Amino acid sequence: MSYSKSPESLVDDQDRQSSTPEVNATDADNYLPEDFPPVVDLSRPGKPRSRWPLIVAIALITGAAGFGWYSWQSSHNRPQQAAAAGQPKGIPVKLAAVKTSSIQDTSEFVSSLEAKRSVEIKPEIDGLVTEIFVKSGDLVEKGQAIARIKSDSAQANLRQSQANLIRARSRYAELQAGTRPEEIAQAQAQVAQAQANLAQLRSGSRPEEVGQAQAQVAQAEANLADAQTGSLLEDIAQARAQIEASKAEAELASQQLARYQALAQEGAESANTLQEYIQKDRSAKANLREAQRRFQQRQKNRQAEIDRRTAALQQQREALRQLQNGSRPEEIAKAEAEVAQAKSRLAELANGTRKEQLDQAQAQVAEAAAQVRGFEVQLQETAVIAPFTGVIGDVPVKVGDYLQKGNLLTVLTENQLLDLRLSIPLERQPQLRLGLPVQMLDAQGNAIATGQISFISPNVSANSQTILAKATFPNPSGELLNLQFVKAKVIWKQSPGILVPVTAVSRLGGQTFVFTAQKTEQPQPEMPPLVARQKPVKLGTIEGNNYQVIEGLQAGEKIVVAGILNLTDGAPIIAQEQGEGAAKSTKLPVGDKN
Repeated sequence: MSYSKSPESLVDDQDRQSSTPEVNATDADNYLPEDFPPVVDLSRPGKPRSRWPLIVAIALITGAAGFGWYSWQSSHNRPQQAAAAGQPKGIPVKLAAVKTSSIQDTSEFVSSLEAKRSVEIKPEIDGLVTEIFVKSGDLVEKGQAIARIKSDSAQANLRQSQANLIRARSRYAELQAGTRPEEIAQAQAQVAQAQANLAQLRSGSRPEEVGQAQAQVAQAEANLADAQTGSLLEDIAQARAQIEASKAEAELASQQLARYQALAQEGAESANTLQEYIQKDRSAKANLREAQRRFQQRQKNRQAEIDRRTAALQQQREALRQLQNGSRPEEIAKAEAEVAQAKSRLAELANGTRKEQLDQAQAQVAEAAAQVRGFEVQLQETAVIAPFTGVIGDVPVKVGDYLQKGNLLTVLTENQLLDLRLSIPLERQPQLRLGLPVQMLDAQGNAIATGQISFISPNVSANSQTILAKATFPNPSGELLNLQFVKAKVIWKQSPGILVPVTAVSRLGGQTFVFTAQKTEQPQPEMPPLVARQKPVKLGTIEGNNYQVIEGLQAGEKIVVAGILNLTDGAPIIAQEQGEGAAKSTKLPVGDKN
């Protein structure tokens, strides 16, 4: 149900609202309920609206104002009450004595670990895996068997060794039986041949041999002349002409490409047409390079052929000269030595086998027999042996797999000592030296191991302009792994300095301060004996929870490490407890982070 109002009633309502006094929240406590006129509910004509909501609101505002006044009065009177009770007035703080600590210049790196030795274990023969003695992660000693392989190739080696044994035994039996008549006849023929050669050298050259040699010299001269002025020179001329033709084509293609590039930029030609001329330009340039290569190759071939024919001519001329001059004394001496050797061989066969020859043949038989026995053992089973003490990696093969020579069986890693590979910036090279301490860090930045620089590369990386350095770390428990990425810190130098907690430092107007605790100049019974003095300091770098103080503090001074937010210069302070917050033994790096 809705009600409508007459214009007169609306005017009366507006007059009543305008005559109602306005009350601020701050003045609510100065009014009483009866000071307010009754409020009329306009939604229901003829009935006055209830005043209880307004009364409750005024009461709440009055109570809040009274509670605020009471709280201010209590806080204002608390120091007076404390003084009346004999308690000193001051701000509670925590103090710590400044001590000298070790300051470090450091750099941090993310590097990888590298094992001293890590090899892929591969079988040296083809065969079937019959047994695997280890599993991934096992520690094996040097000489320990890793697996056994039954070899098929050992059978072929055995057959070959058996054939060698048969041959050695046959040779030994032949020597025991003595020389055969056909061997003596062969030795006699060799003596006769050597004597005939010697007689020919002593008798000199025949006229037909000299004539033949002269003909060979003439032929060699003709071959050389042809190489210098004949067909080879024509080939070079053709190659040069091909270069000129290819050069003209390349220049034309380049000009056309430039023209169509300009047209394409103006929008007069399509990209496809431009691409065709780009391809033509590249093809023409490639043809020119090929023609130049063929020309150079033909020049080289012609020169090589001239050199070869020149050498042949010199050889023929030398042979002609020898024939014209007769045999040289050294050639005759060589022929005489061949005659003597043939005669010695004939005499040896005629006299029979010597004892030392029999002994040598017998030794060859024993050697061949030993090879047969060795291959017989290898044929049964072949063991894969660990070459050094280390940890077994992944073993991807199973019993029954067939492995060929060179197939991967596993990886053996010696990780008792690991090298940390560090890429040192070139600007740190003057400070880089052997023996520098290096700390390995965990995820929180705490040192978990300490090593030293053991290797510095003499070369700089061309790509990164860094220097490779290695630091050696013991790994007795095996927690560190080969190729693992770790965080490391190189300590370039250490020097004494002062560290303060970050909680002790305040800033004002771009200046940094600490509060020092000093005795009051005029002690009073009701006041604390210490006051806070604001002291400017110059800070260095920060890491963790400490600042390096470069200027402004001396060892032995006491500083405020907690409660500085409420302090002002000269404010009285009360030391709650003595701490050692400024005397940390933490070594603060002051270098860069890489």
